[in-house]
Amino acid sequence: MAKDLHIVDSFDNALFQHFSSDRIGDEMAHILSKITINWGKLEQALYLSMKSIDAKKADQWREEFFSTPALAQKRAKARKNMQAIVATSYPKLLELFGGALDDLQHIQNRRNILSHGIWLPVEAANKYPVQPLRYDNAKMTFDSIVVVDINYLNELLDDMMKFINRIYSIGSELLAHQQLRKRGKR
Repeated sequence: MAKDLHIVDSFDNALFQHFSSDRIGDEMAHILSKITINWGKLEQALYLSMKSIDAKKADQWREEFFSTPALAQKRAKARKNMQAIVATSYPKLLELFGGALDDLQHIQNRRNILSHGIWLPVEAANKYPVQPLRYDNAKMTFDSIVVVDINYLNELLDDMMKFINRIYSIGSELLAHQQLRKRGKR
């Protein structure tokens, strides 16, 4: 008996997808473009905060944070190392930093669906099904299809902007604290 094909095992959805040509579709395209072009700003904000923790290790941590999900252990190790440094140098900021990294993971997961998933044909107006391409080895299945609408895009963009402001603030606080510590050691 033949195994049922999954949607990613077929060429039936090989056509390019597009947003509807109306006000909502145009707005969705605009928001998605803002998410795409501002992703680098989010990475830069995290990188600058990492530099404020440890300038020598920042490049390594950045690479580990924005690597593939298969390297989740490296990301967890980088996070643990950064948190250990923050806990030592400025323990009051540790909870805020840990919360920001949790937010980043949630943002990254939602953004990756948009960037790396397969956008499927529309079944309902202005609701776009997207099949994430991440495979769950434990269940031997793909993650569930996510329906993307204007609210999904708006919430992701808002969360990205909040994260950027939050991580810049944390980085600035860490730098200021380090400067005060250096002055106190003189």
